[in-house]
Amino acid sequence: MSGTFIKVLKKIGNVPGRLLDYVDLARCAVRALPHRATVKASFAGSVPLEDARKVAVLNHYDQRGVVHDYVVYFAAKLAEAGYAVIFASNCPKLSETETAKVLPHVAWVLKRRNIGWDFGAFKDAIALIPNPGSLDHLLITNDSIYGPLHDIDQVVGEADPKLAGVWGLTDSWDRHFHLQSYFLIFHQAVLQHPSFGKFWNAVRYYRRKHWVIRDYEIGLTRFFLRAGIHCRALLPYRSMVSEISGPIDAAATNATGHVSKYLRHMQMAITNGWPLNQTHYFWDYLITYKHCPFIKRDLLQRNPVSIPQLQRWEEVVHASSDYDTNLILRHLQLSMRNRVH
Repeated sequence: MSGTFIKVLKKIGNVPGRLLDYVDLARCAVRALPHRATVKASFAGSVPLEDARKVAVLNHYDQRGVVHDYVVYFAAKLAEAGYAVIFASNCPKLSETETAKVLPHVAWVLKRRNIGWDFGAFKDAIALIPNPGSLDHLLITNDSIYGPLHDIDQVVGEADPKLAGVWGLTDSWDRHFHLQSYFLIFHQAVLQHPSFGKFWNAVRYYRRKHWVIRDYEIGLTRFFLRAGIHCRALLPYRSMVSEISGPIDAAATNATGHVSKYLRHMQMAITNGWPLNQTHYFWDYLITYKHCPFIKRDLLQRNPVSIPQLQRWEEVVHASSDYDTNLILRHLQLSMRNRVH
């Protein structure tokens, strides 16, 4: 089904948006490409993948094909923690110069067609692992986060395989309960379970992000829960709300202006059980008091919910970590417009 047909429907007007979604889904299904058609090239890095006990898949995207310093640092810290890293890039073009930045820290670099978003990249990268069931655990992550602010081993060490087979750093109750997919850990029992291969084999290379969110970011947790596998977050939303609601109430009493409006919005959401994105709304609490190892990139780039006093981010990070915030600052200088952080 051609993209031209979609454009014609949109020009006609009065076509229900949901119908356009289903038409687009049909087009995606027709174009559910095999692995060999989505990967344009692959390069072996300096870290062996064979006999690895821990593998991390790091998805990367930059419109201009740049592998930024903060991404190189992330890959290096994963390698330092003993991971064989598969660097899966969805960049339209990724030069040899940019590829060379990560080759010393990774097992493989995949240059992919920019389809399927991060889950398409995860699928293609996982297909490279000779025997996922032999791993102690698999980590999938992406470049939508700055960090790690703390030691990766310490973070992952808190994800007890006796308590859950799939762990996320944070969770969300938006639409349905799910682990947020920017940092997910699959322990060996899950990697050996039939559901693991079943899920990834069924992943399609969607072109529309909301389908990826529905079927894969939200759908992954629901799929594994239905398979009888426990899924937990290291920083669960319900616990964060319980801890932070008191301080929010106290702060709202004395706040004025935009800060007062923002805090009262949070109060109302918490009181009514409306889910908030804790990586945005609770960002400073997570870093300062819960030693969260990452800060979301889009929080600093766009601040989509207009969180006040976000310019404190560098001060907050320095107070709890020795992470070089210049890595973040250099990326913001290259990527931001009309805002100062």
